[in-house]
Amino acid sequence: MIEPKSAALVGASPRDETIGHLTLRAMMQAAYADRLYPVNPKYEEIEGLKCYPDLASLPEPVDMALINLASPRVEAAFEEAVAAGVRSVLLFDPLHIEGEEKDDTIVTRLRKRAKETGVPVCGGNCAGIFDFNTRSFSSFFLVPTTPAGGISLIAHSGMMLVWTRSDPRYRFDVALHVGQEVGVTQDEFLDYMVDRPTTKVITMFVEGVRNPEGMDRALKKALAAGKPVVVCMVGRTRRGAALSVTHTGATVADGDLARAYFESRGAVVVETLDDMYNTALLLEQGRRATADGAAYVLDSGGCRGLLVDRAEALGVKLATLTDETAERLKSQVPSMLVPVNPFDGAGPVDENYANVFEIGYKEIEKDPNVGMIGIEFHFNDRFNPRVGAVEAMLNAWEVSTKPFYYFTSITPLPNEGLGNRLADLGIPAIDGQDNALRVAKWFMRSQNLRDAALARASERDARFTLTKSQTDALAGSGAISEADSLSLLAELGLPTVRSQTATGREEITRAAADIGYPVVLKAEVEGLHHKTEAQGVALGIRDEAALVAAHEKMSANGLGEKRIVQSFVTEGVEFSLGMLVDPDLGAFVTLSGGGRNVELFRERVILPAGHSLADARAAVANDAVARLLRGARGFVPDPEALAVALHRFGSIAEAIAPYVREVDINPVVVNASGAVAVDALIVRT
Repeated sequence: MIEPKSAALVGASPRDETIGHLTLRAMMQAAYADRLYPVNPKYEEIEGLKCYPDLASLPEPVDMALINLASPRVEAAFEEAVAAGVRSVLLFDPLHIEGEEKDDTIVTRLRKRAKETGVPVCGGNCAGIFDFNTRSFSSFFLVPTTPAGGISLIAHSGMMLVWTRSDPRYRFDVALHVGQEVGVTQDEFLDYMVDRPTTKVITMFVEGVRNPEGMDRALKKALAAGKPVVVCMVGRTRRGAALSVTHTGATVADGDLARAYFESRGAVVVETLDDMYNTALLLEQGRRATADGAAYVLDSGGCRGLLVDRAEALGVKLATLTDETAERLKSQVPSMLVPVNPFDGAGPVDENYANVFEIGYKEIEKDPNVGMIGIEFHFNDRFNPRVGAVEAMLNAWEVSTKPFYYFTSITPLPNEGLGNRLADLGIPAIDGQDNALRVAKWFMRSQNLRDAALARASERDARFTLTKSQTDALAGSGAISEADSLSLLAELGLPTVRSQTATGREEITRAAADIGYPVVLKAEVEGLHHKTEAQGVALGIRDEAALVAAHEKMSANGLGEKRIVQSFVTEGVEFSLGMLVDPDLGAFVTLSGGGRNVELFRERVILPAGHSLADARAAVANDAVARLLRGARGFVPDPEALAVALHRFGSIAEAIAPYVREVDINPVVVNASGAVAVDALIVRT
């Protein structure tokens, strides 16, 4: 399909500006042009090529048939292709026939036939395939003139193919549009790209994952092969809060789970198309950042100051130069220049001007705190100050070993000439300061995600098996009571506060005496999942009189006689642990701020169920989580205890996922003594 040696175009046309004519003209420029067969019973010849009435009349079974027919004619054409021994099929038409039953459409029928026949099908609604290295073009878009490179693109949007031919700085190996995925799905193309020697990095524009199991295998294969995957996703819509019982379900978007799905397998999920393509450019260099800080050399003090501000706003770490690097710079550059990162190399405009930049590039790149370097100077196709800055950069590139790129402080600039020259050498040219900073951010995230995924694979904990009593407790549907939820989680190894269920005054006072004051009293009412809002919680009860008074008040408020009595955790930072099970992507756990204000903490960490302890520690080190821990007053919370609890919960989530839709543990209180779950709610499928 991607590298055909022979091809047929069904629906070829001699009429200018029709899809059948544009596609034929494009295919005539492909590597298989000498074995290209137009098919249309109306014509004997098109564009000097013999035209055949049908696929059965071709002189050979072709590798690929591109079917350019309207939906009502596509199924018959596919069967004709199968009968003629065609090895793969591309479908242009956005498959749709008015009036079809929902469960019996042209898409479902073709999907079934593709599976039955084993013939690979790309589309429908496929805009085509560009293979830049073998020069095989199967599309109605104009044939690209850009040089081949090492980036491959798998897209759910046909417009992505247009952009692959628009800028010579971005050089592709293969770019293809999967369309409606009647046959071949994104994961199968990804698997192919991993095996393709000319593909160095894979980009994916994703609107959904049709085959999660296949995608899981392909992403893990890419990870093992050392081929980075960069994903740009659309469709990040928030789940309807009304459909969710727990707080967790109401505050986590479906797109967040998809991000966690990809990133847990080493693929980085970026935010914009610029991010996707620029990150792929830098990853294509095949270099590794040896530290987590980025360095920049500019030729403007004002642009340097702006870059510092934007780096802080975008969360990009700027490397701090060592004293040794600063001293070496200071001894070699004019005294007016400050040896810091970012470095403004614009000194006196004399014969030594370019040499100062070259010194800056080389000395800063060698600094052990610098993971990568970006270089900016005011040069473009319409402005050449002829001060040797380009040559200085190229001299530094020759001896560099770290990720290395050129950027401008403004976008767009007429930089095609310079960008093309740099692309020939393997140096990305990035437009705009924000893009130059974001590419550093996404590059580091990609590297860290791949490192974590590889470590996770080697550190995989043994899965534990649920006992029969535990599976019995999870059988059925709907929510399990708070008391039973906490009891089950404690049995599965999650630290929880000491709790007892009691009914009536005597049992309640006896339970409190057994646990020891101070205690917490909670109403246990079927269907009441969030007790605080119903005045069903009394905290810090220090004696029997206060306990009885709290119990009687709840009874008077219509909350019955059944209670949960718990030991009272007097101090701690409150967090929330959650679990969600996506029917396609699997089980995930979340960590965020907790307590009554859980919905106010929109920052949260999402991890796959079954994550490693290293993953849990990284989650606890996340800025939002660490900020909450640092905010504790009068005690020092134990972050390792939170990480251990999160890791254990991840293992529990993996085990209970077949039985559970959601879990909400809020709060989990973290203090100097450890981390304990105080409230919990398990919602079964």
